[in-house]
Amino acid sequence: MLYLIDRSDNGIGNYRYLLLTFSAQDLLYTIDHHILYPVAESYKDSFLLGATRSFDSHLAIAVFFGIFGTSSALITGSFCYRMLLIKGMSARLIFGRVHAAIMAYTALSFIAWFAVARYVCVLDEETWDVMGAFLNGSIQLDLIHTAEDAGKYVIALYWLRELVSFQTAGDRARWAVIGSISALDTLFLLDYCAMAYCTVSIKRLLRKHTSMSDATIQLQRQLLRCLIGEMLFPLFTIYAAAFISMVPPIFGSFYYPLVAVIMPNLCGIHPLSDGLVLMATVAHYRLSFAHLHERFSFLLSATRTCLRSRPLKITANISNHCVLRNENVNEMSLSIEYKLDCSISG
Repeated sequence: MLYLIDRSDNGIGNYRYLLLTFSAQDLLYTIDHHILYPVAESYKDSFLLGATRSFDSHLAIAVFFGIFGTSSALITGSFCYRMLLIKGMSARLIFGRVHAAIMAYTALSFIAWFAVARYVCVLDEETWDVMGAFLNGSIQLDLIHTAEDAGKYVIALYWLRELVSFQTAGDRARWAVIGSISALDTLFLLDYCAMAYCTVSIKRLLRKHTSMSDATIQLQRQLLRCLIGEMLFPLFTIYAAAFISMVPPIFGSFYYPLVAVIMPNLCGIHPLSDGLVLMATVAHYRLSFAHLHERFSFLLSATRTCLRSRPLKITANISNHCVLRNENVNEMSLSIEYKLDCSISG
């Protein structure tokens, strides 16, 4: 996708740099996901996120959590830029400032998600008292947990139920954790509210616009459909599984083991869905992909033709020396030489 966007323009102008930024974020997310292969789990009143590969640490998971939170910020910025552009603002005048604002908001989103994972969702004494049997592997689960790895998880324990060690008369909320996760959820919902507002505004502006040519309006509609696809598809991939494991435990005990099986697969196909949405909605990128496929097909065909036109001649000399013994002849030497000539083509 980076190659297709960089080599294409066709009236998109500076907006391709936003598409390049979004594709680069997808690439970074994919690399981080492959290195860690994170798995989210819910157990009673808690949410856990841990890595299943050898490169696992609390810091690494916190970085992944931060990258996870930047996707909606980038899409929101793209929606805002398209709305401002269709309103009639000059792309040359606003792109630099808008792109800087998008990068700043994306960076703040990363910091917010990273900080919550790194400094709030940590293993402490209260968390260990509640979840010790889960974290040390005493409870039989599909995933294997050990006490040595307990500190590597991002753990959000929302409630402390009646336990003798706390000497409490009832349930107690851990407001720092609940407030932090709720703030991230609110930030996410605000992003989607902004996307919905921009979608309605862009549709209304395109219906009323009279200064644009039909080709330009058609391109703007294709880009809008692309943004809508990039807004909706993550709801069924990375966001659906993540928020199923993050949000329900806030409202009470929740345990659904299949979340740990479903989430990694959905998160893994997320970058693929973004690329497919872009090619499915914007005709120019479909043509660029077709041309790229034709180039690869031509190179493969030329390579095969070259190999067929130059037969490879193989000559093998095989010499065997045998010693024969029998009763009448004490010893007789026999030397046999074979020569094999063959041609191999293709």
